[in-house]
Amino acid sequence: MSEWNEWIGKNIMQSDMLSPAMLTRFRATLDSGAQGDIAAQAIHWCLCTPEAATAQLGEDGHPRRTDSPDSFLPPI
Repeated sequence: MSEWNEWIGKNIMQSDMLSPAMLTRFRATLDSGAQGDIAAQAIHWCLCTPEAATAQLGEDGHPRRTDSPDSFLPPI
């Protein structure tokens, strides 16, 4: 287990703002007829997305994991 010790206890905090415009675009993407202030289910998929260039993404769409301790998640 010692090979994973450098990743134990890491955390990351992000915040984002859900604007009326983002909610409208999300609903349009899903062809939802919903209206009002209640956020659509799955809107959280659009919030706090990683700020990484496409070239830095791995196969799963998240920032590529490396063996470096600078990588947030281990390369598993």
